Amino acid sequence: ITVLAVGLGEKVEGEGCDRPNMTLPYSQQLLYDAVAKAVRSHGKQLIVILVSAGGVEVDETVADAVLWQPYGGQASGDGLVRVLFGSYSPTARLPETFYKQVINPSSSRLDLLPVASV
Repeated sequence: ITVLAVGLGEKVEGEGCDRPNMTLPYSQQLLYDAVAKAVRSHGKQLIVILVSAGGVEVDETVADAVLWQPYGGQASGDGLVRVLFGSYSPTARLPETFYKQVINPSSSRLDLLPVASV
């Protein structure tokens, strides 16, 4: 099993700045694509951890599991390990909407499709 953590940081999202799109930064997208290709070529499983304050558009079809890890502070690493190894199963309603796809990112009004299966 390969675990890949990618996401956003304070240079991309935060107070006083708007994200220009919903995608990963370019270098992380390249890493995501390369790791996914390598893992698939060896017939292994891929778990992707998205670290961000909000939604990120990624091709989730290349991963066996996608786990969203918000900025959680000092205990977030321990919590993540508990979820990955099955000693804790998080269950809650999320306080925000995660979109399956961005239809027109150049529009001033983003036409977004919510994920229906969440």
